[in-house]
Amino acid sequence: MKKLWSFELILALIALLFIALLTLVIACNSKKATTTVMEHNQPLNNTYWKLLKVDGFNQDIASLQKEAFIRFDSASSKFSGTAGCNRMMGSFVATGNTIKIGPAAMTKMMCPSPLMELEDAFAKAIDKSDSYTISGKTLRLKSGESVLAEFEAGAK
Repeated sequence: MKKLWSFELILALIALLFIALLTLVIACNSKKATTTVMEHNQPLNNTYWKLLKVDGFNQDIASLQKEAFIRFDSASSKFSGTAGCNRMMGSFVATGNTIKIGPAAMTKMMCPSPLMELEDAFAKAIDKSDSYTISGKTLRLKSGESVLAEFEAGAK
């Protein structure tokens, strides 16, 4: 009786299957890497935007006592947040990449320096903003081409 499967044929089939499996694994991993690199932009609305930088304030914001942030709610056309010490709230209108924020109402607690300076710079940036850009997890409030404040999307 003649053998249908020789040892060499079985070995060649195993090698071929191994190469096919390896190719599949590499293809899946490279697709994941592409998806990770291409971040989707966070929405302006209903995102917790943590303040990273604001024009006119030159200290490290992360080292301050309370995290400064802003959140926009499209359903009510209102924003809320804190500038590091006092709470702020108000209305906003965003169409395309244009934005009109305010006027802002703030609580009036006295806070130690540099929180008061941060609040002043943050309030001025909000008041002057006329446009915004979102790139991945970064929101920039702008006046013309000048970046007034930069935020990072966070979880809260």
